[in-house]
Amino acid sequence: MTLLSVIIPSAGRRPELLNKAIESSFFSDIDIGVEVLVILNGHDGLNFDVKSEYKDLRVKYFRLKDGNVSKARNFGLKHSKGDYVRFLDDDDYLCPEMSKLQVQRIMNTNEEVSSFAIQIVDDLGNIHGTTKSNSESVDGILRLLNVNCVVLPLAHLFKRSFIQDCVWNENRCNAEDLEWLHEVARKKPKWTIYNECVGYWYQHNDDLRLSYSAINQDATRVCAEQVIKTFNIFKDDLKYINLDEIVANGLWKVIHKAFYLSPIYWTQIALYAKSLDSSSHPNESIFDKLPYPILIEWIMIPKRIGNHLWRILKGKIQKNHYIRKF
Repeated sequence: MTLLSVIIPSAGRRPELLNKAIESSFFSDIDIGVEVLVILNGHDGLNFDVKSEYKDLRVKYFRLKDGNVSKARNFGLKHSKGDYVRFLDDDDYLCPEMSKLQVQRIMNTNEEVSSFAIQIVDDLGNIHGTTKSNSESVDGILRLLNVNCVVLPLAHLFKRSFIQDCVWNENRCNAEDLEWLHEVARKKPKWTIYNECVGYWYQHNDDLRLSYSAINQDATRVCAEQVIKTFNIFKDDLKYINLDEIVANGLWKVIHKAFYLSPIYWTQIALYAKSLDSSSHPNESIFDKLPYPILIEWIMIPKRIGNHLWRILKGKIQKNHYIRKF
């Protein structure tokens, strides 16, 4: 029997959401078994009430002193026994039938990585977006280098033998999922992205959310640096045509998103993108009409800072937490 390992790191603060995540991991199939590894970490995790544990022999609970999601994932991967592995955050959940389809498909294609779409859902069950893409390419490497690939863990299914020597960066607590996916990509997996929805990224309507309307400068820098690092592995691969152009366009998505917050840094990245493709620029109408995209980015800084501050103020006044988009 094929075995799927679902690794769920958790601080144990929301047992009702954790139990929902666990329950969503199971599906019925005589040829595929499922084990769930819950890695309780940090102070709250160590004090997790055993009365709240999901009662099923297929669920194994572990406790780690350090509250670190990457350490928890590395621990779970080390102790997992599945032929295939997926990582699931404790407040997200899967669509069981689609999860089963994803396992069946990766078995049939003999790929190392399979990615499905996911949707944003709030506490009322409203859908706020989906990762389905209009991109013609279904190649995971190309989509990652073009910054057109969802990096959230629940979207991806991995062949365990392929990733068992990959390590989550335990010194990073921001954009660690992005860095992990690039590390996997640099091993050159067979990787396809599909449009079926496998799960739901839960958005909290409370003040415990970690993400708001402000641009995450650390995450954008990690994205640019990882794209360049991965590109250097594939740039001479004859399988990929026009990779310079693809990477330049991907970098401009990140550059334009965060330029006004650190213009000197992003100017350097923009110059690198231009060295790959001199005609590259952000995918905005103003850049189609005017030359010199770097200069335009500098001119737009005051207006964009004003808009940035207004979004933050508006979010605090309205307490609007449903701001994440794909």
